[in-house]
Amino acid sequence: MSNPVNNQPRLQFNQPLISFFVLLILAFLGANTLGQFFGYVLAYPFIEGDFLDFLQDLMGSPSNKVPIFILQGAYSITGFIIIPYLYLTRLQKQSVASFNWKHPSHNKLAIITVLATISFMAVNPFFVEWNAELQFPEFLGEIEDFARRLEKTAADITNFLTEFDNFGQFAIALLVIAIIPAIGEEFLFRGILQNMALDFTKNPHLAVWITAIFFSAIHMQLFGFVPRVLLGALFGYIYLWSGSLRLAMLSHFINNGVMLTLVYLYGLNITDYNIEDTESVPIVSVLIFAFITGMLLFLFKKLSTATSVNE
Repeated sequence: MSNPVNNQPRLQFNQPLISFFVLLILAFLGANTLGQFFGYVLAYPFIEGDFLDFLQDLMGSPSNKVPIFILQGAYSITGFIIIPYLYLTRLQKQSVASFNWKHPSHNKLAIITVLATISFMAVNPFFVEWNAELQFPEFLGEIEDFARRLEKTAADITNFLTEFDNFGQFAIALLVIAIIPAIGEEFLFRGILQNMALDFTKNPHLAVWITAIFFSAIHMQLFGFVPRVLLGALFGYIYLWSGSLRLAMLSHFINNGVMLTLVYLYGLNITDYNIEDTESVPIVSVLIFAFITGMLLFLFKKLSTATSVNE
């Protein structure tokens, strides 16, 4: 059944608070065990040279990019799609159709989704820079050093994977970094977990922000935590107000896909804009695009509400 105000389906779960954390743990462990296992099996035929050498030095050769993409894809599909789907349908006895996938997300809502996402992409670098420069208290120095090492490892892998030698590598990256996460992460976090959070909090805003926090936490990048929370909240409100998980997936895809495309175009010298440039974002630009994003989201909510009332 759809909520007459925000059109988000109100699903009823067995012990929603416990189920929220159980599913998070199952998804994380499943991705890191079954997902990794299936990934290595699928990637093995594409590994050049010794398998142990590949494991010990993932970034040791450009030819390792395709196997790593396969590993990452298997990780995401297992943890964010297969395990959540089985948990939802087998243990919770719910149907994917309960997510209100058939909501008529007409062209206007889709266009506003794209524009709001792109506009927010001009705002979030401010929070990326602020979060990256956070300093821990002295007594937490070891934790900060560990977190920065994790951050550097993630950045090194990302840079390695996005140094494209040809269009084929870009196409694979688009599938693994943009399409699969957009479907899988929105299915798990917005489709299931946000609805679980809504069930146990009875507060749609709390549900959006709680889910966004865990969405960011599972990526295990402390110095990118805040901007990813804000992204999660953007996806969450798009789903909350429209009732369409497809629109949340669209927003997620646009965010990842545009960034990936900009990296690819920069590598081809087609654009001078380097998305990885850490130069400070002018505060005036941040405020202008924040205002534009706010207006677009206001229009999105208004149009979504009008659509649901008229149905």
